[in-house]
Amino acid sequence: MPSTSAVVHAGSRFEVVVEPLAYGARVTVRDDAHRAPSIRASDPLATSGHGLHVIAAVASAWGVEPTAGGKAVWAELRG
Repeated sequence: MPSTSAVVHAGSRFEVVVEPLAYGARVTVRDDAHRAPSIRASDPLATSGHGLHVIAAVASAWGVEPTAGGKAVWAELRG
C-alpha cells in the first residue's frame, strides 16, 4: 500500500505501520482524513488512480477502519 495515496488524497500527516504475521505481513496506513477510499474505474493507460486496484489484486484481505482522528487503510500480504 503505497504511502503516495496518503500524500495525494488525504492531504494530512500519515503513518505507515508494517506488522509481521505468521503467514506474511499486515501494512496499515493511518491518516487524518475521514473520507474512505473506494475502488473506482480508471483508465488503464493513466499514470495514477490504480492504487486500490493493485492492493485488491495482491492482498489476501484489505479494508478501511475509521479512527478517532481519521482512518486506517490496511492490507494483509501473504509471504
